[in-house]
Amino acid sequence: MVGIALDFKTFTEDRYRDLFDQARSVIIGLYEKDHHQFLNLLYRIDLPESELRQLLQSFRPPELYDRITEFILRREFLKVVIRHRYSH
Repeated sequence: MVGIALDFKTFTEDRYRDLFDQARSVIIGLYEKDHHQFLNLLYRIDLPESELRQLLQSFRPPELYDRITEFILRREFLKVVIRHRYSH
């Protein structure tokens, strides 16, 4: 398991931007310092491998970090929506 903590107490009015910035800094740290943990995180999030491969081939840092962060947040938001929709 990857020990990742986000600080939800420091969010401003633009909560998505705050979440994005915090998640992006985690992505950068893992990508640059522990690539194995980075790949493990992506596997646990269950990102489609073909789409991830396309991102990794199409972009280079720092834009790659933005794209991966956006991809992760979109995937996690989709999971929340699906759980909410089918839990009732």
